[in-house]
Amino acid sequence: MDANTINKALLEAISIKLPKGTSMAHVLMDTLLIGKEATYRRLRGEVPLSMYEAAILVKKYNISIDTLIETNLAENSVFELKTQRYYNLREKDYYMFYEYLNTLKYAAAESYSDQVFASNIFPMFPSNMYYMLAKYSSFRWLYLNQGSNTMMTFDELEYPDELSKVSKEIVNATMDIKNTCYIWDSTIFYYIVKEIKYFSKIHLIDKENIQKLKEDLSSLLTFIETIAISGKFENGNKIQIYIANLNSDTSYSYLDTERMHISMIGAFAPNYAVALDKKTLQKIKERILSLKRISYLISESGEMQRIQFIKEQREIINTL
Repeated sequence: MDANTINKALLEAISIKLPKGTSMAHVLMDTLLIGKEATYRRLRGEVPLSMYEAAILVKKYNISIDTLIETNLAENSVFELKTQRYYNLREKDYYMFYEYLNTLKYAAAESYSDQVFASNIFPMFPSNMYYMLAKYSSFRWLYLNQGSNTMMTFDELEYPDELSKVSKEIVNATMDIKNTCYIWDSTIFYYIVKEIKYFSKIHLIDKENIQKLKEDLSSLLTFIETIAISGKFENGNKIQIYIANLNSDTSYSYLDTERMHISMIGAFAPNYAVALDKKTLQKIKERILSLKRISYLISESGEMQRIQFIKEQREIINTL
């Protein structure tokens, strides 16, 4: 089922529960705290309800998701593959970025919010704070999806200001979540350095840009060391950093609050398959716990392991 079909089914389910003569527009404006124009765009199907908005409505009116998607979530979890471009972006690509940004802002405002990012590749969070590393994400995506025959160089690739802006805003918004946990493969810096060297050998990244990427990698590592020592972001929100002893099969993440339960599994990196049900969230949490058992904590505790990890990563970066 497409998003518009599910939106229509949700609004119809709400209308059944409302007293006769109640305005659906007023219900959406009052419940979602949005303006008149935004409300009617949703009613006309021009803009789909965000995951957060749907979660609020489902909870308030006690609507079963099963009845909307015509499947039994007790037996089948429903995933949606969130595929995005990272070059020559379409309107819907930016829409998905801003939808996730707004979801993070809503989540940060709740009394309880918890998120985990477990990655077996170089992490976009928090690396997208840095311009060159964020641009590299687009360059890598373009190379993997377009191929090498017609590939432009890193210097030729135009990285849109809007994409740079929203990428940084998303990273900053993740730091506003009350509790965050990163679980990273011990080779995350090794593999990005290996990739950059490869692109250098095939003449797609020149020495000047390699130096700039090296500087951003060094800045990122310093940032990781800083938050690992304190166990907190600058705003005081808690951060835990684990380094895995064994490679994870894929990337996992979730965002859990009182109102939303978002699970994400890496697919066609850097895209994700997304589910919104509690059953999938529980499975992801179990997987995260198993990853923690084969990992060591370098935030706050594990001082010797933290020093060694940072030292090894800096040595890898310095080979550029």
